[in-house]
Amino acid sequence: MPTNKLRDWREISAAYIERGMDERAVADAFGVAYCAVRSRSVREDWPGKRTAFLDQTRTAAMNRVADKLLGRIEQTLDESGSLDVKDLKAVTGALKELREWQSEGQKDTPTAAGPLTVRFMGETEELSR
Repeated sequence: MPTNKLRDWREISAAYIERGMDERAVADAFGVAYCAVRSRSVREDWPGKRTAFLDQTRTAAMNRVADKLLGRIEQTLDESGSLDVKDLKAVTGALKELREWQSEGQKDTPTAAGPLTVRFMGETEELSR
């Protein structure tokens, strides 16, 4: 029986931390008293863990975008051998923005500022919000 209770609290905390449910919704969804959920949330620092989880998720997403962009740049350079000045400036600007978002601790992520759009324009990509 203790194993089930431990597993249940892992599921309950995951609902708050990873799925973004608030404490009252978690209590209702799992049939647990709100005061028990609130007490566990404070004791185990669920808000801090949610922030860390979101930061990690955003960082992973930004890394995927950066990898995809760099792969596309590499492919373009392999196929054409060069980029014109306008395209090179656009790519450099996009990479600079990605680095700034990562180094600022996700304060101004694309998800916070609106969706990030990647448009393929001929041989290059353009990032915009």
